[in-house]
Amino acid sequence: MALTFSAVKAEIASAVNGDFRATVLWTRLHEKGAGYKDAHAYAVRVGELTGRVLKKYQPEDLSEWDLSDLIPGCLGLNHSMVSAACMEAQKNLNRKARVGMRPQEPEFDGNRAYGMVERLKDRGEVGPEFYDQVTNFSQNVVDQSIRENADVQSSAGLHPKIVRTAEANCCKWCDDLAGTYDYDEVRETGNPIWSRHDNCRCLIEYVADRRDRVNNYRRR
Repeated sequence: MALTFSAVKAEIASAVNGDFRATVLWTRLHEKGAGYKDAHAYAVRVGELTGRVLKKYQPEDLSEWDLSDLIPGCLGLNHSMVSAACMEAQKNLNRKARVGMRPQEPEFDGNRAYGMVERLKDRGEVGPEFYDQVTNFSQNVVDQSIRENADVQSSAGLHPKIVRTAEANCCKWCDDLAGTYDYDEVRETGNPIWSRHDNCRCLIEYVADRRDRVNNYRRR
């Protein structure tokens, strides 16, 4: 019988709940000072742990995995856990900025999930890049949360900023994108600051601001 999501759901949840690093990050997110930096780190860890569980069942033949059930199910669980982390981060951010708005929960990106299924079918095997794509999916949940909350607050007359920080020893492309931006200038779908290549761990954060401080921010 092909491997289904129900067969690994409890194992993934247990891996995340029993992981020291994930637990520390989750605890931080329930503190007033924690923000999207911690949510991003949590997302990366959730993705890594999910990939680790799936790798235990690495198939020699794709027919050993029920792709249409297993992959969207695992990614949906990732989305649920990371979304909860993002909601805590946004609550903390709103509180700090004295913004009395309800945090927006990011939507599940079904197109991305089923796109991963189709790529697996096209390749005919589960390559090592697949597991990084799982982590990338988790990171995208955080990025989407930032976009949705910034969009709502921008529409309400606030002036959110997006900060992209390149990871150490990153590629030139990521290094060139690092900087602080007015959300209204980068809100369009397809803007490169929202993009990630394979193995990208650059940090994207959101600064909620009631005042217009665009000129006080330095850009690279």
